[in-house]
Amino acid sequence: KRAYGVGKLGCSFVRSDDGKRYFIGEIYIGDPANSGEISPLALSGVEIAEGDEIVSLNGRLIGPDLSPREALFRYPSDEVVLGYRKKGKRKVNEVIVRTFGSEQALLYRKWVEKNRAYVHEKSGGKLGYVHIPDMVWRGFAEFHRYYLVESQYDGLV
Repeated sequence: KRAYGVGKLGCSFVRSDDGKRYFIGEIYIGDPANSGEISPLALSGVEIAEGDEIVSLNGRLIGPDLSPREALFRYPSDEVVLGYRKKGKRKVNEVIVRTFGSEQALLYRKWVEKNRAYVHEKSGGKLGYVHIPDMVWRGFAEFHRYYLVESQYDGLV
């Protein structure tokens, strides 16, 4: 047996109410400082925004018979031609982007930033937040990344 991956674009997709079209939902920004941790849709030169319609992928029409996720089957870490329509426009544009095999890093960064904002808000700006995912290199990197900034608060979560 052979396993096939699904390419990821670092975003969510929203299906229209009539089920005939798909739009870009949230674009997961990730960490612009780390290559491989930013959505290919958020890279310089890619003019796609949240709310834009996905029209095609590698020439295959996206619609009621083919979702973006289905079209990305067998394209992990590959270049794909994405046809899209800007919100409120008729013209279809195309852009070449490289998919991810996994959005884990993007979703992790989104989760950490959401938690940081929550702790700051609920504490009235008195508590900082640092998430340490493990006790090896990744945990050290996260600690190093946030500790100095977040430890300036009255307390730390």
